[in-house]
Amino acid sequence: MIHSAIHDNWDRVQIMHSMAYDYYCETKDSELRQGMGSSSCEDSFAFNAFVFETMRKEACLVEAIMVWSVIAIETLINHVLAEVSPDELSAKNAIEYPDKRIDKRYKKCHDLVKKLIILNDGKEINDEILLVAENLSENRNAIVHDKPFELNDYGDGEVKIINYSLRENEKKYSNKYEDLKIFFKDCDKIKDYIFSASDLNGKLCSYSQCVDFSFSSLIIG
Repeated sequence: MIHSAIHDNWDRVQIMHSMAYDYYCETKDSELRQGMGSSSCEDSFAFNAFVFETMRKEACLVEAIMVWSVIAIETLINHVLAEVSPDELSAKNAIEYPDKRIDKRYKKCHDLVKKLIILNDGKEINDEILLVAENLSENRNAIVHDKPFELNDYGDGEVKIINYSLRENEKKYSNKYEDLKIFFKDCDKIKDYIFSASDLNGKLCSYSQCVDFSFSSLIIG
């Protein structure tokens, strides 16, 4: 039987989500949180240092959740590729060197996208699925491979920002707890596609059912 870190990574996501939710509950009804979420410049709210710091810790945990959620998906597709590949060498190449198995037009995509294409085995794949997978990977990398920036304030509202990065390093999702609903929905899209495309006839399903592998189910309320 093939084993992987699916269970451990899913446990990490659940543990961190529980911690982030506790922070969220401490500030969800605060004036500061509601004021920061307002689009009106006329709205005023009292600054609260404790609430601000709690929200900062929440944001840190939310980004950690995002990283480990994508890692969990990457672990899942690696496990599935090991299960469905015709032999050990094919599995290793698909997992370690996906570039060798895909069309050159996808060379610049992230490995998660490449592995989805390999798993799809030449059949037509929805572009939306590939875009969601690319966004998830891009978001993960933007958090993990953070690049510094320089902020120069010249006064009178003139500000110049210099990013120390030669490549795009943009986060695709908000780091607010309530916006995890959107992120988790995208995670489930890729997770569900991996299972639907693998056609394992229950071979991996019995393994995966040891945990409630649903990201969206973590959201409370």
